[in-house]
This record gives sequence, C-alpha cells and structure tokens, in this order.
Amino acid sequence: MTLAIKIENLIKSYGQNTAIKGISFDVKKGEVFALLGTNGAGKTTTLECIEGIRKYDGGEISINGDFGVQLQSSSLPANIKVIEAFTLFSKWNKSTIDLSLFESLGLSEIKNKQYCQLSTGQKRRLHLALGLIGDPDIIFLDEPTAGLDVEGRAALHEQIRRFKNNGKTIVLSSHDMAEIESLCDRLAILKDGKIAFIGTVEELTKQIQPLIKLQIKTCNPLIKADFFHSTYVETENNYYTYVTTNVSDGLMEILDFLKGSSNPVIDIIILHQSLEESFLGIAKGVK
Repeated sequence: MTLAIKIENLIKSYGQNTAIKGISFDVKKGEVFALLGTNGAGKTTTLECIEGIRKYDGGEISINGDFGVQLQSSSLPANIKVIEAFTLFSKWNKSTIDLSLFESLGLSEIKNKQYCQLSTGQKRRLHLALGLIGDPDIIFLDEPTAGLDVEGRAALHEQIRRFKNNGKTIVLSSHDMAEIESLCDRLAILKDGKIAFIGTVEELTKQIQPLIKLQIKTCNPLIKADFFHSTYVETENNYYTYVTTNVSDGLMEILDFLKGSSNPVIDIIILHQSLEESFLGIAKGVK
C-alpha cells in the first residue's frame, strides 16, 4: 500500500488554546478521503497545516507527490479576468497553459469576465481550475460544491470520479453528507482537536448502535405502548413511530400486538439511520 499523506502526532496551538491535539492518520494513494468535523473541531486548521498555509507546533507531515488546492475563497483582484488568472497561475507554477482543463470545467464561456462579475459557482470552478494547474498528484478540495447548482454539483462529482480513476488522491472537506457518501472511500471525524473516528462510511454507520424508525399506520388508533424491542416516540401524519435497534424483532412484536387487537395495518415505513445522524452521533454525541 502506497501512502500519499502521512500525519504523525500533529499539534497546533493558538496561544493557550490547543486546536490540534496530537492527531495521526494517513491517506492512501488514489483514494478519496474526507476530513469532517463540526465548526471549531480543527478540520480547517489540519488541512491548512498539511497544505503548508499554516505552521504547526509539533509532529510530522509527509506528502508523497505534488499537490493542488481549491480554497473556499481567494484573494484574486476584483478586476482580473478569468483567463488572466489562469495564465498568471500557470506561469507561477511554471506549467503549460492547458486550455482543455479550462473547457472541461466550463470556463471557456466566461474566460473574459472579471472576477468580480462571477457568480459563486463560477468562482468555485475557477478556484478548482487554479488548483489543478500542473496536473498535481494530490488534490485538496475545501467545500468543493458550495454555491453550485444541481447541474454544477453533478458535473464536479463526475470530475472528482475521473480524477480518482486517473490515480489522483483527493482530500476533501464538506458539510454535504450525501456528497461524502457518494464519493469517499474513507473519512475521518475530528472532535475537539482529536480523531474521533476513521474508516469507511459503512464502518461509521456501524460505529454507533443504529436506531431504526418503524412508522405504522393502522385503521384504528394505535395504543401508544412500548414493547420489549421498540419504544414509542411520536405520532406524525397519522403514523405511529417507534424506534428499535432490531428491525425484525421490533416489527414482529408490534405486528403480533396489532393482530391480537384486530387492528389492520394500512402501511409500514422503515427508516434507517442516515449518515448525517451517524456523523452527529460521533461529532456531537447526538443520538
């Protein structure tokens, strides 16, 4: 297994406040890896230390390959044109001006627009293009689809999959759990400056005992009783909702009860715990 990034005992403090408390993790070459956490957890500081934007106080960071960065915002001059920014960054990086990259990100049609005239989504695409100059081995994406419409999000997701298929390593930070679930091979969750979880999406959903909602609609009002394998929660839209950790035993228990009370079932909906709920369960202790 070849590692693209290896972090060992990373420490970063701001005065008396230690934001990163000796974290260690690695990113494999060719994988899509997400770094998650609630506001203040330390994910942005961690990424900035890895990217070289911010100095750190202790530990080691090893990066195997060249990397490019798409930031949430940039300090581009308001009046610089899109093509001028792309040309300037290409020369800074001593790289050939690759207009095919320009076209693949849909920037050709706005190449003569000034930066201040761009929409949020157009700025995000330009930031990505600047981060990809020089064909880097590792790509850092900070909230890559923020401000993009549905079509733009889908196009960028497809672009990220192409990067992966071409052997690129992607490290991203996002608040969009659907995006994480769709794109990522592994993820790490930071909590109070420490790694609270690292693994696959499937491993995350199993980390916390999953709560499954059973929504039952019956012909007659249902007695709001608790059962051994499930607990009554609420009535919503004429459905009685129970939570359980064992869907088969919980559901059978309720159905046996209803059969004995001669109360026919009209509908049953089974709702599994979402990735966002699993994330919050670790990041905030919400259950």
